[in-house]
Amino acid sequence: MDTHRLGIGRLVTDCTVITAADQAAPLERRLNRALREDLPGRLSSLAGPLLDGREGVIRLRRLRLDLALEGPFEDAALARLFAAHIAAALRRALADPHAESRQWDTTAAYVAAYVAHRVGMVREPDWAFPDFTALRYLGAAEVAVELLGTRPQVLAELASLGRSQGGATVLAPLIPEPDAARLVQRWSGTQAPSTWDAADGQAVIAALDGEALAALRGSTPGRAVLALALAAQGTGAGPAARLGAALTVAGMVLALDAIQPDGQGAAVVADVLARLQAEAVPQAPGVPAALAGFLHRTARDTAGRTRLATLVTGLQTRLDRRDTATRGRAPTDRPARTGGGLGGVYRSELAGMALLLPQVARFGGTLSSGQARDLLLALVPDPEAATDPGLAAFLPVQDPPGTAPVLPPLPAAAVAALAEESRMHLDGQSGAEAWSGLILAGFATQLPGLKGSSRAYLQRQFLSAAGRVETGAEAIRVTLDGPPLAIVLRMAGLTGPQGRMPHLGDRRLILETGGQQ
Repeated sequence: MDTHRLGIGRLVTDCTVITAADQAAPLERRLNRALREDLPGRLSSLAGPLLDGREGVIRLRRLRLDLALEGPFEDAALARLFAAHIAAALRRALADPHAESRQWDTTAAYVAAYVAHRVGMVREPDWAFPDFTALRYLGAAEVAVELLGTRPQVLAELASLGRSQGGATVLAPLIPEPDAARLVQRWSGTQAPSTWDAADGQAVIAALDGEALAALRGSTPGRAVLALALAAQGTGAGPAARLGAALTVAGMVLALDAIQPDGQGAAVVADVLARLQAEAVPQAPGVPAALAGFLHRTARDTAGRTRLATLVTGLQTRLDRRDTATRGRAPTDRPARTGGGLGGVYRSELAGMALLLPQVARFGGTLSSGQARDLLLALVPDPEAATDPGLAAFLPVQDPPGTAPVLPPLPAAAVAALAEESRMHLDGQSGAEAWSGLILAGFATQLPGLKGSSRAYLQRQFLSAAGRVETGAEAIRVTLDGPPLAIVLRMAGLTGPQGRMPHLGDRRLILETGGQQ
């Protein structure tokens, strides 16, 4: 027998019994016990064979049963009767689908249907998606980001669904650009593989028409990447591999624009790969940080450089033909791109550490910038943290040379404000370790539902998130590569402006996840 999961959302009974009044309550307790304890096992044995050979998800809104138990009331007999009637009703519903039933061949198709339903691409009944009840309070685009950001395989189903609506890319214009940019950032950071074969790359390049290039180079690059990823999905193709190819092609188009290589051939390929490997292009204007970082990580791998070299050659030929659709556009439609760098823009593998800065700011001038740096670095197990360029940008050492300020006692008010379950980070600590624990406990206290998280969990889910750091005279902006639990950060108020940071020269801190403030 195959493995299935059969769930009953709610079981409502309306019973008529012939018995003495004082026996009604005991009978009700026996009925509840029979349905709660005996029914699941009996129903599993009867319904299992009906579901064998079926994949995906089946939703039935309701089954109506009318049954009678003759003779003495026996718990086991009642459970058998219920199980038999439910199984019979299930058999009829599977054989003859009706308005109160929905079926999807795969789990990915089920998720795709929900996303399409929420963004208005198709209409489905709300009752068909009980698994996503927790998402009902989120906006449609935010739902798409949360589900697609961790399930690239759903793209193939959405492309197929789109084709039935007139085109594989129907979804793309329904997602606002800031949300599409968040998707690209999340995919670039963790979900999309940098390994794909020549067929995947060619499928994406084939979708590069004039409209796609204009969108990619214009004001909606996030939507353009989403459209490319959808258009490249095909029968038998790996959805994740096609997504990786789409990110690479999109990033490479913008990188070639930024580098503006002269000529063709092996010399150009070598120059492009050298710049990508040295991370020169990730700092170029017009290349989104997420795509640039994805290209840089690919270029660091030998096999990745081979794929990129093949792609550069194919793209140059393709762009020579396609560029006529965009070269005549006004400057506002296609931003100028050069190969130079942007001062104060850094790629950081530990950008998530910026989430702790609001905690440091709570102590005002109590901690020097050097102390703040040392206390936060103590929370990161990565030995290369001290040399991370982005981390150095928002954890600068500004203490006068030769000084070593003494750490003050922990502020009693700050300790009292901690959630009870977060105080474990202070247990058994003293001195600098206690201060580091206080900062981490203050961060955990802000997180809805995660206040009791361990240091390792917080490091893995939040503090080790990679991202982009932009520094200026008035503000520091840190954009994380869409950590898996970005929604928790938004609920905690840890996105958008965070106020002024005393240890950063009173500059404002702005935190973003996936391109959205």
